[in-house]
Amino acid sequence: MTNAEHRHLRLLLAHYRELDDPARVAVDAHLLTCANCRLALAAYAEHEALLLRGLPARAPSPRLAAGLHRQLTPRHLGVPWYRRLGSELVFAAGVALLVLTFMGVIRLQQQRPQTTAGTATPVSIVAPAASATPIASITTAPSALVSPTPAAAQTPAATPGTPAPTWPWLVYTLDTNNSRSLYTARVDGSDTRLLHRWPTRLPGAPALSLDGRWLAYGLDGLWLLPLNGEAALNLLPPDRVNGQVTALAWAPDSLALALVIQRPNGTYQVTIVRLQADLPTDNFSFDQGYPRLLGWNADANTVLVLLSANEQEDSSGQIQALTPGQPVASQPYLYEAGPNWRLHAPTLGPRGRSAYYLADSPQGASVLVRQDLSSGRQTIALSATLPIESYVLAPDEDYVMYTVAADKRTARVTDVRLLAFASGKPSALTALPGAGARLLTWSPAIPNALDAWVLWEPALDTTGNAGQPLHLLRPSDQVSTTLSLPVSALYVAGWRTAPPPAAPAADETNFDAVLASLDRALAESDGPGLAHWLTDQGWVSCTYGQPCDQGPRTTAAGLATLLRALNGSQARIEAQRLPVNPPDFQPPGEATVLVRRQTNAGASDSLHLYLHRRADNTWRVVGALLDIPYYDAPALADVRAAPAAFAGREVVMTGAYLTSAAGDLPADAPRLGQWVLRDSSGASVWVRNASADLTQGLLDGSEVQVFGLLKMEQGWPFLEVRFVQALPAAGS
Repeated sequence: MTNAEHRHLRLLLAHYRELDDPARVAVDAHLLTCANCRLALAAYAEHEALLLRGLPARAPSPRLAAGLHRQLTPRHLGVPWYRRLGSELVFAAGVALLVLTFMGVIRLQQQRPQTTAGTATPVSIVAPAASATPIASITTAPSALVSPTPAAAQTPAATPGTPAPTWPWLVYTLDTNNSRSLYTARVDGSDTRLLHRWPTRLPGAPALSLDGRWLAYGLDGLWLLPLNGEAALNLLPPDRVNGQVTALAWAPDSLALALVIQRPNGTYQVTIVRLQADLPTDNFSFDQGYPRLLGWNADANTVLVLLSANEQEDSSGQIQALTPGQPVASQPYLYEAGPNWRLHAPTLGPRGRSAYYLADSPQGASVLVRQDLSSGRQTIALSATLPIESYVLAPDEDYVMYTVAADKRTARVTDVRLLAFASGKPSALTALPGAGARLLTWSPAIPNALDAWVLWEPALDTTGNAGQPLHLLRPSDQVSTTLSLPVSALYVAGWRTAPPPAAPAADETNFDAVLASLDRALAESDGPGLAHWLTDQGWVSCTYGQPCDQGPRTTAAGLATLLRALNGSQARIEAQRLPVNPPDFQPPGEATVLVRRQTNAGASDSLHLYLHRRADNTWRVVGALLDIPYYDAPALADVRAAPAAFAGREVVMTGAYLTSAAGDLPADAPRLGQWVLRDSSGASVWVRNASADLTQGLLDGSEVQVFGLLKMEQGWPFLEVRFVQALPAAGS
């Protein structure tokens, strides 16, 4: 069998159930000798079952069926279709897939009870009033509750295993003539909240961090707005931005930002800002062309842009990878099928490994091109005989939802398709009212992509009505809901899977209450929660073992330092342990808090937070000492067993203070200090005081905490201490 014959039979596997008898006999004979094709056929069947199981059964609409009939009629049906797979493969395969999918859905309808997708009652949101004063606190805007009806709820009994409706939170901005307002609401329209209102329009759309905690926007510099009602932080002042921020993108770890900046001379630059100490930036200049921001790669170390001729043009250019410290890598943005194809709607896949864009042929068909960002290899992810107008990728990048253009007759709906890349077979979803609706975004997968929500925006309302209905559809069961917003445009800044947290309610004059709030914010890596407790008059950050810069720093830089320090770790305040400052270090503030961190890999280290009481008796964090090694002390038994391995190590240890007993030290052990420290395991070590007054007033047998250096003499370990502190007695 030739390779061409094998490819032909492989194409037929996707349509196995609809093959005529001669074709099926040929395929069955091939399956007896080809294990790879048997696996492929099983995979097609599995993906088809998974996809169709979650979709309500329905026949194709008469409008779309008639359109397909007209598309098929002019073709020469007397010639076997497989002989025309050459130059017309893209168009014929797309039509065949649509027809066969409808046949499969009709067959499935005969085996399942009829269901109807539920539609929620529209909800109205009161238009925000123009205001010259920014609103920092969360307020509740009036909204009518809606009662979405899942398809399963309309049947006599819900199907076992049907997912319950999940309503994630949508963060969006509303455009008005003289301001831009930021709202959040659940998908069902309930609990709508006004988060912020700017006195003037923003030069570029804001962006929500992927952890749902921060909104970044450009307006006289770069700002971070916490979504808990606190005031915005000026991350970068105007002189460090050097222009107007026109686009933003967060890194996947929410610890870096990419900015497109239009400089005063009209040229552009892309700036990468890392949320760490001193807020380091990397700049990439573009003296010609416009860098359209696509997003970050999966490793959060490279920013992808499409360099096109101007801001309005996306049909040609180069896809460039911007990695700090490395040369710019470029790939052609040109569909390999031919130079006359029109390219548009470029985007970065949610996994950060592939770029996607639409390519329209001169004959009017469309393909969705997937371009691998490491190799530059292009593949066709989706093909259609009609122009694809908009598309959106699922968060797991396993599905794509798209709309196709209406035919030449008047259309009052928008046709919606869902395609699983694994099966390559599109399915028709509930048509949206109005022609020309476009996809906006796919919500986070809860618990999987088909149970998430897809937001649509209709075509521009030419009737003069102020409100614009926004449709949300859940692919798994086609539950839908509609929001009516009194705006002419909508920008979705991002999604949340939980409501914005309330503003801190701790008594800010009570030290224990402040510690409890800080502990929660540290444990949850809650940036807005941490920002509330940082001083607004300067911040000091030091790293252990390095010269400490005692000069004032901004609150934004202090917060960036903490967020960077907490990345990928679980941190808790250890109030039961007394923090020890290095003897030659003068901490700011009047209270020291020990924070223990443990990374996902199991490693642990410590940091100190320094708090100071302000004139109004409220507490604020004024600094931090990072990367402290001495709390991770070995057990004395390990030190006794291998003293050379720990010699020279700085440690903080606790144990019993002994002057009249040698603990477990043998009688012939050399006396290397003034007293003995015995830890909870019963092991002991000689202790040498750095100064005579360290142990004055201590009672024999009392519990102490010491800070010092492990050393070795005559083959025996001892501890040279610079700090000794009595611990509270148990039960006191």
